[in-house]
Amino acid sequence: MTDNYLTDALAQVESFFREGDRLSNLRQSLKFYRDLLTQKQDLEQRLETINQQIRHLCDVELVQLFSTAQLSSLVLEAEGNLPALEAKRLPFYSAKLPEEEAARQKAFDWLEENGHSDIIKSLITVALGRGERSLAKKITDTLLQLGVSYQQSVSVHASTLKAFIKHEIEAGHYVPYDLLGAYAGETVKVTPVKE
Repeated sequence: MTDNYLTDALAQVESFFREGDRLSNLRQSLKFYRDLLTQKQDLEQRLETINQQIRHLCDVELVQLFSTAQLSSLVLEAEGNLPALEAKRLPFYSAKLPEEEAARQKAFDWLEENGHSDIIKSLITVALGRGERSLAKKITDTLLQLGVSYQQSVSVHASTLKAFIKHEIEAGHYVPYDLLGAYAGETVKVTPVKE
């Protein structure tokens, strides 16, 4: 009985230490996870900062330097393991309709009044009950005449608006920058030279 008691006690002590090791391993793994998560957040923040610096360099500093040097492109030769780069000064266009509803409506009004309603996308949602499938097929321009309640939203897709702004500016037409959230300028596009 003494041998069994000692064996059982030693097994319990050994089990306790093994559980302690498991808890210690678990804690160590969680600490490692926390460290990795912190490193990931730091890298993401660093990447965001670097991307902002690259945008500023391409959209402001390089544009000014190219303009001062009266150049539209430049090739930077390869150095060691670093590839050759080609930099080109290009026009840049951007636009985003205002979020605020009244300003947004003014933008749509301007587009319509100036013959550009073809870039406006309309979405009409009609709420119909069960068994009204035939009515759904009949609805066209007569929604109000039928007495059907509906919701309508209008939008201009971001890439459509950007292309419109580019076309109008390049054609020399007037564009209300503030009203359409438009921006036009220059940027420098830098790409590795293909060998």
